[in-house]
Amino acid sequence: MKYGLLGYPLGHSLSPEIHRMLFSLAGKPEYQYDLYARKTLEDFSNILMLDGFNVTIPHKTNIIAYLSQMDEKVRLYHACNTVVRHGNSLCGYNTDVDGFLESLRSHNINLANKKVLVTGFGGVSKMMVTESVLAGADVTICLRDESKAGDTQREIKEKTGKVVSVITEPEEDYEIVLQGTPAGMYPNIAASPVPLFSLRHISFAFDTIYNPISTLLTNAVNFSGGTGVNGLQMLVCQAGYAQKYFYDAVFSTEQFRAVENTVKKQLERFSFPKNIILIGPPGSGKSSLMKGIGRIFQSSAVDLDAEIERKTGMEIKQIFSLKGERYFRQLEEETALDLCAETGKVISTGGGIVETASCMQRLFENPDNIVVSLMPSKEILLSRLSGDTKRPLLAGNMEVKLAELLQRRMPLYQKYAHIPVCISKEMPVKDTVLKICDRIIAYTKK
Repeated sequence: MKYGLLGYPLGHSLSPEIHRMLFSLAGKPEYQYDLYARKTLEDFSNILMLDGFNVTIPHKTNIIAYLSQMDEKVRLYHACNTVVRHGNSLCGYNTDVDGFLESLRSHNINLANKKVLVTGFGGVSKMMVTESVLAGADVTICLRDESKAGDTQREIKEKTGKVVSVITEPEEDYEIVLQGTPAGMYPNIAASPVPLFSLRHISFAFDTIYNPISTLLTNAVNFSGGTGVNGLQMLVCQAGYAQKYFYDAVFSTEQFRAVENTVKKQLERFSFPKNIILIGPPGSGKSSLMKGIGRIFQSSAVDLDAEIERKTGMEIKQIFSLKGERYFRQLEEETALDLCAETGKVISTGGGIVETASCMQRLFENPDNIVVSLMPSKEILLSRLSGDTKRPLLAGNMEVKLAELLQRRMPLYQKYAHIPVCISKEMPVKDTVLKICDRIIAYTKK
């Protein structure tokens, strides 16, 4: 028996391995499953000779024209991902819905009466919108193209009898997000279908993307205290249900989990391809923001001063006292440049690094670095630094010393900033982290 996957592109696909593992679990190791990359459906006659095949982007809708029969789910979603050949006839099914519903069940998610945001309106998004509406959810669809709003609403009204909202910019009062676009899929991982800041109150997010194993969207929801899950479980389950149509296979939950755990080891881990360097005056929040940004971008969080203390075995205050500021600045430059030799770090620097022009010029001009300058107001800084005795350059009259530092350094914080962040009022650290991450994502698109 020969099966396969039709779509384009397919270089990232794990379907052959998943199906072959399921064949083995079902006692059919001799069955075959291969990839058939086709940009269009104008010529796929060799695929028609398969016993069955799955369909993925961009053919889930266009394949319907070639079907002799289809189940009610294909008619409802106008999307087909599984085709079985019976002689010269093709029968279409949609098993994406089975994988989607299984993912929700496994996390005890009930969509009834929930405010749900669905991103996109491709094949899988249409399915999630329809299922959510039928489950009694209050659904809003987020589209990039506002001109498609009317057609989208009419389509859902015809299918379900219900009205959905369509927006291009998400609001912030949703409970659940269902993500059906390619935004964030490997290798374009530095993308999100919605601003991360809009996710800070989300309790559950389901991202149909499975490679990488986490996305910016799921990272942001998890960071904010919700639960963000990827599409691997859906991928494996829909493959299992496809084999049910192929040859009446039945798999247990334990078998599905075993396949997931095997595949998971081969998926890409989210790794932001640049260093994010935080500069700013003492008390600007670099250390605390570094940790949050590191969690969302899955990057190593490194405090430059702590790294210097680790290397020297001395506290910064001791280095200033025993060796002087000039020695410290040389050591600071050397350590910063060493840390930036490889990407994937969020680095919190000391407030005075900007006064070493040679160091900042190299950090700023390196295309692997994004320099984020945190610039709170003087009033915020004084409030945060009150009682701090560990900063040698602020010893004595802190207000006077801080004013002198800001006068000298503020132009430098602006000069060396790829992303300047002015902070005029206090807000929760998590909110600030999400706002900065949105700025970083926007910067990478330039």
